[in-house]
Amino acid sequence: MGSGLQYFPTIAPANTVIGRLASGTGPVGAIPFASLAAGIGGIGVQSILAATVAGTNTITAISASPSPALPLAANQLVVFIPAATNSGAATFNRDALGAKNVFQSGVALTGGELKVGVPVLLFYDGTQYHVVGITTAGTFTGNLVGNVTGNVTGNVSGSAATVTSAAQPAITSAGASLAWGTGVANFGTVARRKTADQSQTSNTVLTNDNDLSFSIAANEEWVAEFFIAAGNAIASTTGINYAITVPSGAVLNVGTILMFGQGSASSYIGLIGTTSGSLLSFGAGGTSGNSNYIKISVWVLNGANAGTVNLQWAQGTSSATALTFKKGSFLQATRVA
Repeated sequence: MGSGLQYFPTIAPANTVIGRLASGTGPVGAIPFASLAAGIGGIGVQSILAATVAGTNTITAISASPSPALPLAANQLVVFIPAATNSGAATFNRDALGAKNVFQSGVALTGGELKVGVPVLLFYDGTQYHVVGITTAGTFTGNLVGNVTGNVTGNVSGSAATVTSAAQPAITSAGASLAWGTGVANFGTVARRKTADQSQTSNTVLTNDNDLSFSIAANEEWVAEFFIAAGNAIASTTGINYAITVPSGAVLNVGTILMFGQGSASSYIGLIGTTSGSLLSFGAGGTSGNSNYIKISVWVLNGANAGTVNLQWAQGTSSATALTFKKGSFLQATRVA
């Protein structure tokens, strides 16, 4: 067959391959598929071009070349264009010679590997067909060893999926979600924000915030910052009660600052706490300002009980004037051990 198959762009009739079979000599042109098949056959592989393809998972096809059709035998390569994208395990039946399973990477297809209108190369080993090459992105289960350059799209799953690199520490999780905005369960940084204003009226009973909380597993250590934009009712009317709650057995430190905005002047009041649910309270009585902000810094060393770190809050003095935590208030929490 010469030293190789070389491909060059040109225009050719149907059922031909563009290139030349040569050791660097001969004209560049369109090679009839039958000639290519004969050349490949010289190294013990029969090559078949299948047409008249039908079916989604039960696929049938008729040989277009060579003619007459070859009997079914091991070491055959078949090229065909799927009429539909498979939705699960598939079989391939050429020239009514019998339906054979189609595998990829040693396992049955699961769906999406054969794309409508996209050419596929199959190898028949005498028992079943195998898709040659990787045909689609999907779910990878197992161990990936080596370097990955570019984008990885899909799922990486396993009982202990590990992503490592020389430049960054290992990220290890058991069934963790790596989706944007969720944080990484049991490791990393979690950010939460209030997507809408939340108000409390005529209520002094501590209530969990609708948005600002995060999960903590047993024996984990976390630090967190809450930044709350509140209305001027804190200073003028309601005051505020609030607390941080953690799972039973956890140790924590809480430091908080309330910043009253009063035109060109501001005042700052600080409080600290060390007990889950310990009430932190700022009373009303200041001058009403345009902006009031609360910053809460938290350190938590958890014990044996997994659970949630919650921000709770309520009015300091019951009032029909609403106490509001505004949209855009947020927390950022980072696991440190």
